[in-house]
Amino acid sequence: MTLIFQTKQVNSVDISHDGRYLVAGSDDMSVGLYDLESGTKVNTYYNRAYGVDLVRFTHHNKCILCVSRRAQENRIMYWSLHDNNILCSFLGHTEPITGIDLSPSNSTFLSSSSDGTTRIWDYTAKQSVIKFNRSRGGCFDNTGRVLACLFVKQGKSDDAQALSLDQMIHLFKTENFREKPFQTFTIENESQEIRQMKFSPNGKFLLLATGKDTLLLLNAHSGLIA
Repeated sequence: MTLIFQTKQVNSVDISHDGRYLVAGSDDMSVGLYDLESGTKVNTYYNRAYGVDLVRFTHHNKCILCVSRRAQENRIMYWSLHDNNILCSFLGHTEPITGIDLSPSNSTFLSSSSDGTTRIWDYTAKQSVIKFNRSRGGCFDNTGRVLACLFVKQGKSDDAQALSLDQMIHLFKTENFREKPFQTFTIENESQEIRQMKFSPNGKFLLLATGKDTLLLLNAHSGLIA
């Protein structure tokens, strides 16, 4: 099957949990909803007030989360495509939002931002749960019981003209985000700046995407790079 997007540049796509629909966010401030069984477009929805980026399905196949593209509007929108209604906006980040990841087990999701924080939200309760400072990103495992969070601290390098990055991944139990992490890993290769990460389906590995167009595979139990 081939889908042709007759819009401006597509900036993000996602597939619903039941595999029936695909949603595509575009730079023309639109969201396109596609039926993957028939290969046809269901509808186009516009958000001319804020634009759209980082579209993600919630657990309902007609509700999405997306991020504003307008400068200084660092908001996440909870959008019902069923009646084309933005149910609420999540505000708190002070710089552009760089990532969203949803828990597979409930209505919590995380957002990461270039403001140096990762926030946990609940889209059903429409509220913030917790904020992690000095954090560049995170992700949930496939059970929703574990959260991996990347923490970054700038330090001094042996080279007086350069700063080093101390990068650590903390693993939290999602039943209580305020408890101390049950596991902590230090990324030894400080030259590889981690931008994104994702658990493997079996939860045994973390795939780390770096700013140097490389991928690192981390053993989520030992913390060793495979």
